[in-house]
Amino acid sequence: MATAVPAAAAYAAADLLSLAAYFVLPFRASTLAMVVGLGPLTLLRPLAIVAGCLGALAHGGGRASLLVGVIAGSAVLCVEGIVHRRWYAQPLG
Repeated sequence: MATAVPAAAAYAAADLLSLAAYFVLPFRASTLAMVVGLGPLTLLRPLAIVAGCLGALAHGGGRASLLVGVIAGSAVLCVEGIVHRRWYAQPLG
């Protein structure tokens, strides 16, 4: 748990910083903040979820914590596809 918490905190801090920049900065700068900040984080999201689930299991969380982690992680990963279909319902081109 000692290594999982700082990693999750760093991930959350970078995520929150990108979102704050998105809401505060002008349009072009906020778009850049989203692409630079959240783009790489989107790629790391599955790894962060797996690390969190394995960390909970390894540090005595048991099957219940693993089940909660898997359900929450699956929900987070499913949102990506739903949002993508909603925003890009019409094919480009």
